[in-house]
Amino acid sequence: MGKLLTIYKKKTGIYRKLLLSFLVILGIPLIASAFFYSFTMTMVKDQSDSMGKNILKMTQNEIDAYLESARKFESRWFMEENVKDIADIQGEISREYSQTLLSIYQELVKESAMEPIIQKAFIYFDGADKVVSTDGNMDLEMYYQLYMKNAEISSDDFRSMLQEHHQYNTVILDNADGTKNPIMLLSLKSGSAESDAATMGILLDYKKIQQRLPSAKGSESDVELMVLAENGGLIAPEDGQFHLKAPDYERFRQGSQHLHNDAGESLWVTSLDSEQTNWTYLMLTTSGAFAQDINRMRMIFISGLFLSILTGFGLSWYLTGRTYNPFAQIMELFKEEAARDESRGELSELDDLDEMQWLGRQVQN
Repeated sequence: MGKLLTIYKKKTGIYRKLLLSFLVILGIPLIASAFFYSFTMTMVKDQSDSMGKNILKMTQNEIDAYLESARKFESRWFMEENVKDIADIQGEISREYSQTLLSIYQELVKESAMEPIIQKAFIYFDGADKVVSTDGNMDLEMYYQLYMKNAEISSDDFRSMLQEHHQYNTVILDNADGTKNPIMLLSLKSGSAESDAATMGILLDYKKIQQRLPSAKGSESDVELMVLAENGGLIAPEDGQFHLKAPDYERFRQGSQHLHNDAGESLWVTSLDSEQTNWTYLMLTTSGAFAQDINRMRMIFISGLFLSILTGFGLSWYLTGRTYNPFAQIMELFKEEAARDESRGELSELDDLDEMQWLGRQVQN
């Protein structure tokens, strides 16, 4: 019984070593493949993000050039004496300032006509609650109802927005007909320069900006660019394929983010801030700018994993044959016994025999 237990323990130890060697041999290529896959995926994503930054930078430079011209247009009015005169008035503007209002109106029309990015321009005087614009001079309520009415903010909210301090901030308002109103705002000082007494607004050409945003339609890498304003307004390509519902402005300003859109599709978003206003440019893609490369790497990894399993089985089978060969063990057993017999002088006819003949002779003895 003790002898059988000893034999069982020996066999159990052999099987345990075989299992361990198999796991080690199989694990090495699996670990190597996983490391290679992880390293390559990281490299591809880094390249995707770098390429996205380059695309965003080109778009940023192009659109920011338009915004810069709008800023220069607004800056020319910052120290305008006629504007300061009207800005000091509290309440109704008397007739003696009618020529001043007319001069401001004429200059707005003439100068805005020379800027292709500008659709309209207006100056809101807080003290008189009056607007001088390229569309004429009128009260703010009338100006809102005729030219600025939208689905997002009421006339009171629009007035409150104009009364805030602005330094080339650009909001994007949605119109009822689906178009957008990008408005760049700049606060102007009164004659005493003690506080903000007027606000200048420029309505940018929405179509010109939209045409410079690449669309994912027909794109091999499914890349699409958008413009996001601080108030949550978006400008997207006309034939855009992706949609962002209630985008988080502060979150996107912190860098690249990963999210899901309302359709449940996984999107990778890369962001870059404008250098001219408070806008953030977004690049959206389904899986990075190198989606096809990433899919190709997945296929390579799966193929490598399959080959690794086959290689592990093959090596294990080969090493098992070398380390646990019953025929070899029988040979070793008889060699030990034959050596003892030969030392006692019982066997001497061992020359010129191959392994099978030698093994047969040992069995007979």
